[in-house]
Amino acid sequence: MAQTQLEKCFETVINIFHQYSVRVGHFDTLTKGELRQLIEKELPTFLKEQKNPQAIEKIFTDLDKNKDKQISFGEFMDLVVKVVIAAHEHIHKEGDDGHAHHHHH
Repeated sequence: MAQTQLEKCFETVINIFHQYSVRVGHFDTLTKGELRQLIEKELPTFLKEQKNPQAIEKIFTDLDKNKDKQISFGEFMDLVVKVVIAAHEHIHKEGDDGHAHHHHH
């Protein structure tokens, strides 16, 4: 069966997680450094919107539920969910303005 767009999207998330998780320590978890690299490279907009200079520290601490200093894929998904929800809200903010403007034509 051909993959749907959403299935491809999930696979991309998994692949990106692995691109970073294999670098240091356990191959299937992110160290703080790996998480930082992933966020800086793959989620720059999200990072810009975090006003806190210690944003990465805070994100890492929030995600590391079992406090083992590693982010598992499941823990990483909490971040993905946050970012997707933020992106969704962002689209609505822009979209609502957009709709308002279309009525003038």
